[in-house]
Amino acid sequence: EWRWQYGHDLIKDFTIVGQAGLTWLDRQDEGVLEGGTLYTGFDDGEVVALSALSGEAQWISRLPRPARGGFADADGTPAVDPVAKRLYVTSQDTGLHALELESGEIVWSLPMRAGGSPVLAPDGSIVVASSLEGVRAVEPSGRVLWRTQLDPGTIGAVVVIGSTVLLPHSESGLVVIDLSNGEVLARLDVGHGLDAPLLHDPVDDRVYFVSGIGTLY
Repeated sequence: EWRWQYGHDLIKDFTIVGQAGLTWLDRQDEGVLEGGTLYTGFDDGEVVALSALSGEAQWISRLPRPARGGFADADGTPAVDPVAKRLYVTSQDTGLHALELESGEIVWSLPMRAGGSPVLAPDGSIVVASSLEGVRAVEPSGRVLWRTQLDPGTIGAVVVIGSTVLLPHSESGLVVIDLSNGEVLARLDVGHGLDAPLLHDPVDDRVYFVSGIGTLY
């Protein structure tokens, strides 16, 4: 049964065609509306918190506007930190932003170009990768812990497992980075690069991925 839909106007200016994923937070134990909250972003740089039960916007936050000719797109999937009560989102030209979970108010911004979806690590840091500016680990306060520049190429979705950061790279294959200091621990060159997302099986502690020519590892 069709329950609800949330509409958002398309922007008419030139934009990057992309689509942010949905992040869901179960809020029933906090006395918030049953069904939890959904968070996502749009091409015009707006981030929205929606009631998962009704689709009603609980708040809408507009990220900082880029310089003339820049891209406002908030196409990265948001990361929720319920402990710090923060929502982390990226915009193509204005970087990584920390928002208040309850109001959408911007707490701090870290300049960065082409940042992908941020990932909340087990130690509380935020890991975000950019195909232009490398990989960063950032404290909840906004302070950069480390930054590692990688070879030219496209970086896919980051996966953090324990104390390691794994990411697919279009030229280098699978890249493994130490979460504590940003040191590159290993590179697995499969010969054709990686573009597809990584899948982690926590039971057998294995990572699966498909190479650029369709080989399953």
